[in-house]
Amino acid sequence: MLELSYESEFSYSEEKKPLIIQGTALNAGLIPSKKLVIPPEELENLAKTLREGMDGKGAYLLVDHEKTVDKLIGRVIDAWVVDNKRVDFEATVFDDVYAEKIKNGLVSYVSTGLQLEREECSICGKDYLTGGCNHRLGHEYNGKTCYIIGRGLRGREISLVLFPADPGASLSVSLSRELEKIEKMKESNLSSEELNKDDFEGNNKESKEGENEMVKIVELTQEEVAQHPFVVDLMNKHAALQEKVQKLEDEKKELEKKIKELTEELDAYKEAEAKRKKELHDALVNELLEKRKEAGLPEKKPEDFENFSDEAIKEMIAMVEAIKVNRGAKGKVELSEEKTKEELKKEIRKKLGWE
Repeated sequence: MLELSYESEFSYSEEKKPLIIQGTALNAGLIPSKKLVIPPEELENLAKTLREGMDGKGAYLLVDHEKTVDKLIGRVIDAWVVDNKRVDFEATVFDDVYAEKIKNGLVSYVSTGLQLEREECSICGKDYLTGGCNHRLGHEYNGKTCYIIGRGLRGREISLVLFPADPGASLSVSLSRELEKIEKMKESNLSSEELNKDDFEGNNKESKEGENEMVKIVELTQEEVAQHPFVVDLMNKHAALQEKVQKLEDEKKELEKKIKELTEELDAYKEAEAKRKKELHDALVNELLEKRKEAGLPEKKPEDFENFSDEAIKEMIAMVEAIKVNRGAKGKVELSEEKTKEELKKEIRKKLGWE
């Protein structure tokens, strides 16, 4: 849950006691310096939570956002939406010391403590911190600048402050959620707990040492967070990993291209080799048929030798040649359709004196 504070000037009324101050808790719209957008529809819930507070009696009026009994000086007594553009408030100041400082003009600013349940990216609509958003604040994407859209806006408390944390922008962003991990590595000084009235009374009974151990809210602008060494290091590592991933993707595409080329070459070679073998086989069959015709052997068709290997056909050609040369000397070979190929080969070999 993201914690924010919004600073603004306030006025007061001297006619009543306790002193009543009035001011603006928050304005809707874009706050350019912080790249944050407050939707108008979030204002009503802010006003409601300021009116109710944590105990139904109104949000606390503190000093410098310090959650101690000594710094609890009043309550918000009313908060309302004005023209769907901002939230104004009234608060009581019960502490005479601070009331006099206000009347004397020594204190003229209040800071509204806020919470956002969800930080929505204006580009992709995902949670900016934990929703897998890859966009960066202030960067442009297709002509649109990335901002955070605050959702689930709640009022925590209102504090008197001497100077705004960011006078030019009136808004500061404090660490929470994922950003807590960053700042905790630097110092253990962050707390996201909200203290109710009982917490204040309990703290009054605790020892001074216990009070000193209370974790303060650390306010940082979004620019300061982005420039934090740990964040910068993470971003650099992320960029380096992205570069490596892209390089691997490019290498993968190049390998896939080479594989495709080699596959096509192999297919072409197989096709050419099959064609060459068929042409060689057909030539051998034609030669055998021609030799048989010259030897006066029974006529055969090419398909009759379709299932014979090239070596078998070559052997047949040699046999037919031998028959043609030695026919008169060795006697005529009686061919019969009933004879098997092996029987025929054996008989021819015997006639030729090969066996």
